Order: sequence, then structure tokens, then C-alpha cells
Amino acid sequence: MEIDISTVKSNIGGVFDCQCNTFFTLIKADDSLYELLGYTKEEFKELFNNQLLFSIYEEERTKISQEIRSQVEQNGVFMYENRLICKGNILKWVWISAQLMKDDFGEYYHCIFHDITENKANENTLMISQQRLDFILSQTHDIIFEYDCAVNEIYYSDNLEKKFGYAIPAKGFPDSMFKTNIIYEEDILPLRNGFQSIISGRNEMQCEYRLKYRNKGYRWVHVQATALRDNDNRLIKIIGIITDIHDQKQEILKSRQEAALDPLTGLFNRRECIRCIENYISVTDALFAFILIDVDDFKMINDVYGHSKGDHTLRKMSEELTSVIRKNDIIARIGGDEFVICLMDLPNTQVAIDKAERIQDIFGERLKEVFGFKINCSIGISFYPKDGLDFTSLLECADIALYEAKKDGKGRYRIYQDSKAQNAYNILPQRYMQKTFHDRIIEYVLQCLLEESNPETVIPILLEMMARVFDCDRITIYERHDSSYYKNFQYIKEDYFALEEEKLILADDLINKITSGNKFLAYENVQVIDDDKIKSWFLERNTISSIIYYTKDIEETNIVILYEDCHSTRTPSGEIRYTIMMVSQLLQLFFRS
Repeated sequence: MEIDISTVKSNIGGVFDCQCNTFFTLIKADDSLYELLGYTKEEFKELFNNQLLFSIYEEERTKISQEIRSQVEQNGVFMYENRLICKGNILKWVWISAQLMKDDFGEYYHCIFHDITENKANENTLMISQQRLDFILSQTHDIIFEYDCAVNEIYYSDNLEKKFGYAIPAKGFPDSMFKTNIIYEEDILPLRNGFQSIISGRNEMQCEYRLKYRNKGYRWVHVQATALRDNDNRLIKIIGIITDIHDQKQEILKSRQEAALDPLTGLFNRRECIRCIENYISVTDALFAFILIDVDDFKMINDVYGHSKGDHTLRKMSEELTSVIRKNDIIARIGGDEFVICLMDLPNTQVAIDKAERIQDIFGERLKEVFGFKINCSIGISFYPKDGLDFTSLLECADIALYEAKKDGKGRYRIYQDSKAQNAYNILPQRYMQKTFHDRIIEYVLQCLLEESNPETVIPILLEMMARVFDCDRITIYERHDSSYYKNFQYIKEDYFALEEEKLILADDLINKITSGNKFLAYENVQVIDDDKIKSWFLERNTISSIIYYTKDIEETNIVILYEDCHSTRTPSGEIRYTIMMVSQLLQLFFRS
């Protein structure tokens, strides 16, 4: 069946018929073929005797002849692309589709052709660009990735598999990756939080984590990712670079460990002890015991037996004290002969009392067997949160108890007692008696409340101040009316985080999570909340971390203040937690006035 030339000419390029001989001698052709070649019909006949073979690029003549015969023998048609030598020795690419035809004069090829020179040029440009990119990637150890958010699929550059020995699951990312052991277990949460922060609105994120390395454990890497969004601010892709930082990280960790340890005993030093306690306080209100241990008359050991013997004694004490604590407890040497043991997450205070008696036994009997002379210690104990909210206040209380123990004859322990109970939830610890960050915030709040009696005026001002100071995206005050909690005031940092709501849906569920003496609940990361209902509720609000404060006055008017972060997880320090709590209490008093 022949093809209508007028239709093909405008849409495809042109048509021609040629003989089935070695030279592909032209039988007939439209003007498009001659325009492509750059010759008139007469010139082509005179120069090439109408033999198309001589217009084909010489290096391709044999190959195209073989290919045509092979394809025609199979199904009677052939398709091919090749170069033509046009007038002025200009090379042009053509795509040819042909069918073997028959008429009264014999067999011939009916051909359709199209000029694809420009397409080929573009292909070559892309190929060169890709080759350049491949070369650049081959010269760097960094791994490039691109995450398509629409289909949850990720692409990595080839050097990831070459270096780490495996391919990360591309489909269903990132859940498909987190379900494997590719990421070190302790690093899954911060990495997931990093991706979640971009999905929740941030444009960039950085994270260090450990990535499985062949069959040789894990290597530290650093990821830096950037969001690509459309004109409507919808997230399209996340692109980034993964850099191997294992060697540098190991040096940093080694230096950090050396800086954190007491060189004589190998225990934590004072600075690391403070850091560990502050980290614990920032994420939980659970009871822990602060046990301060002082060796009685240690100077006499140095004077009688020498400093070398004294050092040996301290090292042996450290070993014995370490043997009586749990893995998650803290032990440190904070002075010459002063040790601190923090018993974390206790069910009650009796555990600390039993431990103090055990320590007394070690000093009274075990060390005497080792050294041949008796060594006593005095112990002072304070408790978080009753006696303090930070290292300094806990140390002060434990030191007072220690002084009482020494005053009563040494070689014993005492628990901190005070007529005012030193309750950190009701009065300011001593460290806040100076002009600290906390004081300045409280003074500002008090000043605003005293100067302005209208809640409609002053509370929005205070909420905006709290949001900016503590980097909250949304702060909402809910007040109870009948059995429900209705939104009374709200500050929103950005319209992106605005909500359409009138009342606190899960008020009772949240309040039930808050202990009666606490009135304070912190979710560092809502992704790890055990209660699925509360977790889903927060996620629907785009909340990443939250602090909830609940108050109840004598007239049964209940207030819930909800602080929410929608851009990152939050690990508030003890001072920040205490300040938020104090400001919330002041707002409660203002509601009652």
C-alpha cells in the first residue's frame, strides 16, 4: 500500500522510491529529498547518476546495506537512521522507514524519511552533559540524591553503591529505608525528623547519622538537603548531598570523650556531669537522686602514704562505685575527693537510700580489705525535681546535706531537708536570684500585667513575646466552660500554621497525661508519642513538638496553655521549662483576678 505524498511531506519530511539494488538507484522522489541534499534533481542525476548509495556517509554504507537486507528478510520492512553527505560536504542525520514493494517492473523500496539532525545534536549535547556530570561525580566521594515527593521515590548517584556496597530501596522512601538496618538505630529518629521538617515547611535541613558500610559496621555521614517547591509552595522534590565524615567524626568523638573524662579515674568530669544532668532534665520530669560523696580525711592519706597512694585510692574508689550503678546512671568526679552519683528515673526515694547504705558498706569494708586501712565517706543526697531543677541547685542542696553528715560525725549519709522544702515548682531556686534570662522574662510579664488590666490587650502582647523568645509557632490558651475547653486567646507566628478550631478536642486526654503535682507535660517529638490518638491529633495540626501547661484555680476554672513547634523538635533546657511554667502560672493568676 502506497502512502499519500502530500500528507507525508508536511508531517514527516518526504518520500522517495528506489530500486532494490546495491546502489539504491532513485526511481522517483519529491522535492524534500533534494532540498535536504542541497542539489537540484538535475545536479543529483548528473553527479551521482541517481544512486543514493553515494550520498550515504562512506563509513556507514556497508553497515546500512547489511541492516536493510536483514530487516527486509524478516518482515519486508526496515527502519534505520544514518548520515547523508549533502552539498558542501555537510553531514545530516536522517531517519528512514521503508517497505518492500512490487509492481510490473519488479521490486523496489517505498521510503519515508525525516531530517533528525537537530535532534541528534540535542542528544549529543545531553550525552556530553551527562558524561561531564558522571565525570564530576566520579571524582568526588560525595553522594548526590534526588527525592521525588509525588511518588515517594529516591535516586542516588552510582558512588553510593560503589562505596557502601548496596543500593538503598528507591521506592516507598523514606519508610522503605527506615524499615531496614541501613541507618543506625539511634540515628533513625533525628534523620526522620530532618525529612519531616522539610515536609512541614522548612526549606533546608542538615543531619549527621551512621550509614551501614558493607559488612564492616557503620560509617558517619553528613546529609544536607534542600526543598524544591512550585509557585504554590507545594513541595516537589528534595535534593541533597551525603558526605562521608567518618574519620573527622571519630576524631571529634575521641576528643570529646577525652574532654568529658577525668584523666585520673576515667569517670565523667564536672562539665560532662552537668551536661548529662541538663540533658536529662530537658526531656523528663522523672525523679532522680543526686548523691554527693566526699572522702573523709583524704588529706591524711596523701600526707601519710604519699600522693601516689592517694591517686591509687581514688582510682580504686572509682572502680568500686562504678560497680554499684546501672548503665543509665551518671557517675563523675567533680573535685579532688568529691564524687557524684546520679540515680536516674527512680520509682521512689528509698532506692537512693539503699544505694547510699551500699556505698557506705563499700567504704567501710571492701576498701579496708584492699588498702589495709579504713576509709570512710560522707554522703549528701538531694532529689530532682523537689530540691532543684538544675545541677547547681541540686549540688547546693546535696552539699548542705553532706555538711550535716560531717557535722554529725562523718562516715554517714544525710538527705537534704529544709523547712521550706526548697520546692522548685513553688519558689525560685537560688540561681534565679540574679538577673538571669528567667528574671528578665518574669519582670517583663509582671510589668505588662500590672500596667494593663484588660486581658484583650495584654495577653496577645505576652503571647507574641513568648512565641518569639521561645521560638514557638503557635501558643493557644483554652479556658474551660462547662465540660469543654474553648479557645480564648491564640498567637500564630505564621499564617501557614493557622488552624480552624474553636475548642480543644483532646483536652481530657492531655490533662490525664499530666500528673497532679506537675501541671506540665513536654513532648520533645510527637512522632514517638505512645498514645495513637494524641499523636494523630498533633500530626494533623502539623505539630512536631509541644509543651502543655494545665492550671486549676480554687473556683474550678480550668486553663490549658498549649505551646507548639511546627518546624522542628524541641529539647528545652531546665531554665526554659521553668520559665515557661512560671509565665503560665502568672497568666493563670491574671485570669483569676
